[in-house]
Amino acid sequence: MPPTSPHETRPDPSALIRETLAPLEDEIAEADQVVADNRAYLAEKRSRGLDPETKELLEQAARSPEAPDSLRKLATQVERGQITWDDVFRGGAGELGREFLSDAFRVASEHVSPEPVTPVEPPPEALAQGVDPTAVQDEMSQTLEEARMEHDRIWREALE
Repeated sequence: MPPTSPHETRPDPSALIRETLAPLEDEIAEADQVVADNRAYLAEKRSRGLDPETKELLEQAARSPEAPDSLRKLATQVERGQITWDDVFRGGAGELGREFLSDAFRVASEHVSPEPVTPVEPPPEALAQGVDPTAVQDEMSQTLEEARMEHDRIWREALE
């Protein structure tokens, strides 16, 4: 419907949608910052190597009857001075090291189950402007899935 007078203007629907979705964009920017912080943390952690407590835990785990064969063999090589645990986690322990890290990541993944995420409902203002709520929820679900995949990729890199 056209304006009733030359002085009356209609709000720009695109501007209203951008304004309504701005908080979601802020959340995405915040998630991007968390990913960047995790990358920086992992890079710094990798540069320091494993702490003595973690090395001791690996050695204790290797003595367990339930320890995977790859862990036991690596612990033997560490004990003999052929490699270090830092070598293993830097990817410098050959196929056996890769096998152990793959097993360790698989087991860790099995023990971590992501909490279900409540779908985000679009604000009423967005709905009033004609925003498709299904499209917003689909986009948020896709963003969440991408964030999870990026998180997993970063942690896998840390173990390579």
